[in-house]
Order: sequence, then structure tokens, then C-alpha cells
Amino acid sequence: LEVVQSFPPHRMTGKLPLDRLLVAVHEFGHAYVAALLGVRFETVSTVPPGNEVGGYVKFAGNGDIQISNAIFQMMAGIGSRAMERLFFSEHAEHPGSILEISQGPRQDIKLVSDQLWELIFKVGADPHGAVLERTGDPADRRFDRLPDAKVAALGLMIRDIEDEWVRILRQEHQESWYVSRVAELGTAGVMNEAEFYSLVNMTLPVMNDETPGHLVALAKKFAKYVEEGGLSIAKQKALGAVQVRRAEALQTYSEVVRRRLHDFGTCEMAVAQTPRDS
Repeated sequence: LEVVQSFPPHRMTGKLPLDRLLVAVHEFGHAYVAALLGVRFETVSTVPPGNEVGGYVKFAGNGDIQISNAIFQMMAGIGSRAMERLFFSEHAEHPGSILEISQGPRQDIKLVSDQLWELIFKVGADPHGAVLERTGDPADRRFDRLPDAKVAALGLMIRDIEDEWVRILRQEHQESWYVSRVAELGTAGVMNEAEFYSLVNMTLPVMNDETPGHLVALAKKFAKYVEEGGLSIAKQKALGAVQVRRAEALQTYSEVVRRRLHDFGTCEMAVAQTPRDS
């Protein structure tokens, strides 16, 4: 018996089904935030690769060991929720807008939670606190030994970063700009990194497996040794824009860590007053 597997076509013609557009909104959020921050990815797809799996963004495994890039990739993970709030709520910046998004981002929440744990408790990405490696617990019980107030503070960190990206994305473009690009992504089904950059009218600031973080750091340290003409004017401008966004994103992260992990007395009181199951 010969079994023939069939997959939905990548590119669609004619009108798009709403479920495809829903996936396109979600994945566009991941990919666009990644592009704004210079996080490298290989593919963005609105075509499910299997049952019970939606679209996906395949991030590039380029071996970037900078802590900052891990922070930026976490933000790209939150980008789907921020984009859905823009599309599905008339008041995207209102806290209640989270009640209007789809359930699709639940896997993103798990991934982002794990990434945040790794940042704070494994690599010491806390500009205002101690450096501590605390990874003895199984991955699914990482938060069990933390006080309720600290767990709540970590959750509020994710929410604060998501809220900030809702604000940034609203400022970047009008709704009509997003609608046309999301529709084009939904029609294409699959785009590689270069195609997505073209879609959003951006210049890919780097080539091959390079990352903006590495280029910026090297350009500063080895300015007099770097050959002229290594980057085109367009790529230099694109790299400069990414550098600004990355600096602003790190500032946001640092402020959120300080506010939620080190000034969380009010949060601690609120949790202590909440009834708990016996």
C-alpha cells in the first residue's frame, strides 16, 4: 500500500481564507519584530507543517552568543501577541485588548517564559541584580521554588515588554500598511528572510550568517582596520537603524527588569492578599 502525503499549497490565488490570514497576522508579528531588531531568521511560513501546528518562523541558528540577541529573540517571540492586539482590538494599548487575541500565542508564552528564565537565572541578564546560575530544577518546574510575588513579577515583565511593542508597532505604520503586507504574506504562504525584508521595505543590513550586534561591535573596535566599501551606503543606513532600535530595546528590557524584579513591593503585597487554595 503506497501512502501519499499531501500538503497545502504555499502560494494561493484568489481570495484568502480567514484562517490563513489569522496565521499570517501571527507570524508577521514574529518576523517583523525580528527584522526591526536584526534577529536573523531563515523562513516565515503561514502554511502548517503538520496537524495541530500553525505557521512558524524558523530562526537562524547562527551561533550568536551575545546575551542581547537572546533578549531580542524573546521580544520577537512576543511580537505575535502584540500584532494580534493591533488587528483584533479597537483599543490595542488597553490592558483588556489581550482578551481579544487568539489562543494561538499560548505556545509563544511557554517559549518566552523559558527564555526569560534562562536570561535571568542562567546567564545573569539582570543589570540591577546579582549573577546567579539556578538551573537545578527540571524545565517544567523552574518556577515552583520561586515566591509567588517573584513569579508574578516575571509575568509582568513579559506583559510590559508586550505592551511596549504594541506601542512601537502602532507608531511604525498605519493599519493599512500592515493589512497589505499581511495579506501578501498570506498569499505567498512562505517567504525567506530576504523576501520578507523586501515585503516590509527594509534593507537586510548584513550578509551570510552575520548579526548586526557583531558588526556594530567590530566596527567600533577595529574602525581603522576595516576595509572601506565593506558595506553599501544602504546597508550602513540599515545597520544604523537596527542599532538604534536594539539600543532602545535593551533600555526597555533593563527598565522592566528594574521595575518588576527590584521594585516589586506593591506586587508582593497584592499577591500576599490573594486567597490561595489550601
